[in-house]
Amino acid sequence: MRAGTKRTLAECLDTDDSYSEMVHDDMWTRNSARIGHASARLDMLETRIESIWAILRDHERRIEVTSRKIEITPRKIEMTNRKIEIANRETANRENQERISDLHDMINRVGQQKIMESAVGCSHIRNRFISTFRRDILRDATSKDREIIGQGNLVADKGNLWADAKLYDREGFVTENGKQFSPRDDYHVFKQLYGVAPSFAVIIDYTPTILVLEKHATIVSSAHLQTTDNFKEQFNAFISALKDSDYASGYLVPDSPHLKGLLFAYRAFWDAVRTEVSRRETTDL
Repeated sequence: MRAGTKRTLAECLDTDDSYSEMVHDDMWTRNSARIGHASARLDMLETRIESIWAILRDHERRIEVTSRKIEITPRKIEMTNRKIEIANRETANRENQERISDLHDMINRVGQQKIMESAVGCSHIRNRFISTFRRDILRDATSKDREIIGQGNLVADKGNLWADAKLYDREGFVTENGKQFSPRDDYHVFKQLYGVAPSFAVIIDYTPTILVLEKHATIVSSAHLQTTDNFKEQFNAFISALKDSDYASGYLVPDSPHLKGLLFAYRAFWDAVRTEVSRRETTDL
């Protein structure tokens, strides 16, 4: 049996794949082929591992891209919703502007009608209004003004642009009792009241503008009210903007961006009416 074992060992040692060596005083027989096979398998495993890692990295990239798409999609939806909301608002604004414009035109027409009605049948009262302004405020009343004032007891206390402008017609005017009057020629007095000459007053047909001019005349003609320099400046600024716009109308309509300067002056005047006008505590009249 020992001889057989030696022979088998010798045969193994004669092969290229087997070898013997001493390890800690013991004889060990090994097979190099198996080592080679194991090394080859190790290389294959490493290759497969690298391949698997590459696949994993590719999957990670795809997952990341997909995640980004998932994140972007809600943003796109949100942006789309915002665009729709903005478009709806713009449509609503246009519709509201059209309604405002229509309402504005209607109010302007009604205002013109009321102004025309108030300008009829009151020539003697309007004449007395201007003469009283000269006497009480300007302190430069003429004998003719005193005569006009003495012809009646009814006195207007508010401005009326069109009615007062008619007093300056070249043909003169006829009072309600049929008396003929020559036209007034104190144009500077009319301008101090309304900021424009009588000849320009007849071309002003925009109710907001008329109300500004009449409000100014009402305030400055009152012996019971006093104003600041800022009030005068704001009124002059409105008149200047009005002239620069060639006496434009429609500046309160939202779609009139070219008249922003006039609109700003208009609002500034009414702000001044609220803050720069006060009652006189005493009067020397």
